[in-house]
Amino acid sequence: MNCMVNELKRSNSAADPLINSTGVTTSTVCTQVEGIVLEPPKLTVGNCGVMLLRGSYWSFNNKTVVEPTKITRRAVVNFSARCDTNSLCRDVLRCGKAKGMGFCTCTIFTHGDDRCFV
Repeated sequence: MNCMVNELKRSNSAADPLINSTGVTTSTVCTQVEGIVLEPPKLTVGNCGVMLLRGSYWSFNNKTVVEPTKITRRAVVNFSARCDTNSLCRDVLRCGKAKGMGFCTCTIFTHGDDRCFV
């Protein structure tokens, strides 16, 4: 905080003619406000577990879904020849099963495929 206050004082933006011509003024002191730091939210996961926020994100590693569902229809559309869609489908299936979800087989559409889907 001291570093920021010192930099505000050192910058001397009030002497800048461009800033002065706009009518904008800056203060060399910070505005003090009162507040509280809230506890991060907790997510309920499968097996009555609670997931806490770690490092500003939730890690779903080794966690299952509270009410998993079965995905009965899914499709992958590949617009890039560089993507291995079979590997992508296997990874999604593996991750879903690890979370307790069920998946049907995956239909793969490639760019230029004549099949139509809704």
